[in-house]
Amino acid sequence: MVKISFQFMGGLAGSGGIIRVNGVAGLFYRRDPLPIGQPGGRVFILPPGNSPPSVLKMKPPVMSPVAFWMTTLWMIFLDQLPKWVVRIHIPLYHTTPWVPNLLDLTHVENKGVSYSFLGDLADPVRRPLLVFFSVAAVGFMVWYWVRHQKEMGKAATWGLMLLLSGAIGNLMDRAWFGTVTDFFHFRFYQTSFFVNNIADIQISIGVMLFVWDSFARSSSTKTQQP
Repeated sequence: MVKISFQFMGGLAGSGGIIRVNGVAGLFYRRDPLPIGQPGGRVFILPPGNSPPSVLKMKPPVMSPVAFWMTTLWMIFLDQLPKWVVRIHIPLYHTTPWVPNLLDLTHVENKGVSYSFLGDLADPVRRPLLVFFSVAAVGFMVWYWVRHQKEMGKAATWGLMLLLSGAIGNLMDRAWFGTVTDFFHFRFYQTSFFVNNIADIQISIGVMLFVWDSFARSSSTKTQQP
């Protein structure tokens, strides 16, 4: 069991205090202008015997904000371009086999969410409702990134980018057209599974990366415990 305690000296940016890990004292201060509870800054460790302290800098984010948003915009473009091609050049419900008995190119306009859930609602209710929930989901993910970007590993960062790009891509469809354009028809011979798009695939991979990161962090925590 690792016991950690903090004794803060002041509550403004640049203030610090004392940290004790299993009884061993250390000093820390926060990098200006971040508040005391915000990630960032440096930690001064005082080993037993009052030997000269070593300085440990906290890890920077996996990706800079510019790189994060440029990559997210690129992935949104990768979702929107094939949707535009399908809407313009492929008639609704037209099917072209790609992988026999496994994958077809089929133009479908989905009024709801996954498996057409909520698609039977009247348009005056369905469209604003789905747009509202999509905007709320995107807003929450942006807030999560702003709050936790310095704590997130590579898997979580890429997972969040994929989730964001997929959610924004489908949100754009709902806001502009009232439906989401799907075209990947997965089936096994005569058994049809679902029709989705690149945004849906991005969301699925993003969720898997988040789950993997959660298990990896949990395993790492258990390994570090004495």
